[in-house]
Amino acid sequence: MPRRLHVPPGRAGQLWLVHRQEVALRAVDLLDQKLRILRSERLRRALVEERTRAAWEAAVRDADIWQLRLGQLGGQRALRLGRRDPVDVEVRWEQVVGVRYPAFAVVRGAASESSGGDEPGGSAVLLETRRRMEVALAAAAQQAAALAALRTLEAQEAATRRRLRSIRTRYLPLLQATRRDVEVSLEEDERSDLLRLRWAAGRGAAPSGNDRRRVDG
Repeated sequence: MPRRLHVPPGRAGQLWLVHRQEVALRAVDLLDQKLRILRSERLRRALVEERTRAAWEAAVRDADIWQLRLGQLGGQRALRLGRRDPVDVEVRWEQVVGVRYPAFAVVRGAASESSGGDEPGGSAVLLETRRRMEVALAAAAQQAAALAALRTLEAQEAATRRRLRSIRTRYLPLLQATRRDVEVSLEEDERSDLLRLRWAAGRGAAPSGNDRRRVDG
């Protein structure tokens, strides 16, 4: 940022600086309000991310236990039968102060109809393993959405804070310094104009009586 701004000459420059200063002060108020909202939403989303991460980790551990149990009962064939078809993940979005972020995710997909009933006890364990893995998948999608939302809000909060700091510590002081320089320059010009007018008025004044006598004599 330059040390001084280039402004229009004369009073127009002073008015230009006053307007820019008013705009900058309004921007500070709006950015400060935006920063408070983003901070509040970021803290809320941090709690959501912590909760979804704990749920996801627990669901993964649970699914691993059931997958291991299925493998022990039915072997690799039961594990292959336990595979699911591809699923769809729909992300729902929210927006706050112009910042768009994923709010949560919905997992959709039908379970395979294979039962794994050829192995003793395989059917019930296979179905339960599928259910536990579905829970883990849904928890993973929720955690991914929560983490993405948190990172988005953190980035926007940091960017807003940098912009606010730049206006407060650099742009506004620059406007104020330039405005002082312009006002000082205008005052000097006005004093110079006033001195010239007085000087011109003094030179144009009519001579006094004594002066006329000296001239006539």
